[in-house]
Amino acid sequence: MNNYQFGKQLNIKEVMKNKEYYAKVFSEGSIELEALLLKLWNNNIETFMCCTGHEMDDAAYIMMYLPTTNKELMYTIINSVYNEDQTYITVGKEHDREEILIDIKSYCGGNFFKKINVSLDNPITNNKVDNNIYNMIGILSEFNYKTFDLYYEIFNIRNQKRLDIYANYCKDNGDGLTRHLHVLRKTTNLNDEELKKDAFSKDEFESKIDDINERGRQKTIFKR
Repeated sequence: MNNYQFGKQLNIKEVMKNKEYYAKVFSEGSIELEALLLKLWNNNIETFMCCTGHEMDDAAYIMMYLPTTNKELMYTIINSVYNEDQTYITVGKEHDREEILIDIKSYCGGNFFKKINVSLDNPITNNKVDNNIYNMIGILSEFNYKTFDLYYEIFNIRNQKRLDIYANYCKDNGDGLTRHLHVLRKTTNLNDEELKKDAFSKDEFESKIDDINERGRQKTIFKR
């Protein structure tokens, strides 16, 4: 058990067999991150990656996957850091997973680990959460496009919340999966505009698929 190779991705089932050991290893000496990992795991929340931030320009971060059936837990976690300065929040629905991805990072250290931890003991309901968080979780929970990943990224810089919404197109060409990154993208300022509806229409997704397939055909013709 003590021969764990740092940086190696482990299945969450393996982690749960010895939570205390892995929480200490993954937290890299951060008491706040260690406590948060244990709290998340004890609540059956799957973490994916985390870091305390090693250098001046590195971000402290934690990534996790939550089931779409537990929206109040998602509201609670996102709401706990929603107004933190220099904080980046990514929430996404990936084509090959049923769960919602939540990735939170900060360039101001790992103080947000404690905020998330404390929030888990005081969950909030849908009538208390910020409308933008509520709408974002609702859109992603219903997103079911099997060839696209959809992400919402909130950048909170000096109380100005910029929202980037983007989609990746995923295609198996027979020799492995290819992700076409950011094939659709929109940016808005959440201080000026409330998130109310889907960023992209079905027609936009279908049109982008046609564009990518046509470029693939053109490349094949050129190679011949």
